[in-house]
This record gives sequence, C-alpha cells and structure tokens, in this order.
Amino acid sequence: MMGLLRRIGKLFPTFITALVLAAVVWIIAVTASDPTEERTYPFSITMEVVGQASGLLITNDLPASISLQLSAPQSVWNTLNNQQASVRAIADISGLDAGTHVVEIQIQISVNPVKVINLNPNTVSITLENLASRSVPISLVTIGEPAVGYTADEPVLDIDEVTISGPASQVNLV
Repeated sequence: MMGLLRRIGKLFPTFITALVLAAVVWIIAVTASDPTEERTYPFSITMEVVGQASGLLITNDLPASISLQLSAPQSVWNTLNNQQASVRAIADISGLDAGTHVVEIQIQISVNPVKVINLNPNTVSITLENLASRSVPISLVTIGEPAVGYTADEPVLDIDEVTISGPASQVNLV
C-alpha cells in the first residue's frame, strides 16, 4: 500500500504538468479557430427607460441611439449581426424623484461571451417632472361679422371646461 502511494506521489507532478499543457493547447486551438475580434456594433441601439414612476414624466430629449464597441469571438459576431434584438441599452430610473438625474446606461447582451469595450454615451441626463392635471374653462370669442348677405346664429359650446395634463411646469403655464 505504501509503495502505491509513493508511486502516485512521484507521478503527481507529471500529471499536473500534463493537465496544464493540455489546457494551454486547448485554449490555443479554440482561439485559433474562433479568434476574438474588436468591432463597432453595426446597428443603432435605442435606449429603453425602465422603472419610471406613474406620477412622473421625462421632459428632456434622450439620445436617439447608443453606439457600442464590442469584443467577441467571430462566431458570436455572426450571431450578433443576425439577431439585432440581442443587444439592449437600458436606463433604470427606479426610485428617482422629480429633478434632473445622471443615469448610467446598462447594456444587456443575450449572447456570450461578449465584452463591452466602449459605450457612447455611457450616461444620460434625465429630467423628471411631476404629472399634473388641471381643469380649464373654455370661453368662446367671436371675431368679426359674417359677409354681406349671410347671417350667423349665436354660437353655443357643447362643453364649457377641458382637462389638461402633462408636466407640472407646462400645465401651470396654461
């Protein structure tokens, strides 16, 4: 029994060396057959805003698109080029109150392995305002007289009040 353990002890460094060499050869073979490439993602990505509270509105313009530079194996690039919906840009505004906030853009990619090298822009400024509603009376004003030979009846409104809603700063201007 002791002889067997000594023999295994002598062969253990050889076994570890063989295992490490096998892993290195495997990594080199995989990398050579499917090399990693660094490219700009060819499609424009529209940013999605998630977590917006129901009583708040976004009042500023957001970037029309996000550009990405990715690093991925060639086989993954083929998948990314064929499945445009596999990349999403998300701005999470959960828990934010009214005001201006700088939010980091998060990238979600459904295929792996992919590494984000560069993201432009990587943050976005979002202005949130409270949603307001207000009833405003409608008043009818007639200007001028009908042309000669025509008569006009007295105008009548079907409704005398309208409800407007939107960002509080704009509703207060009405």
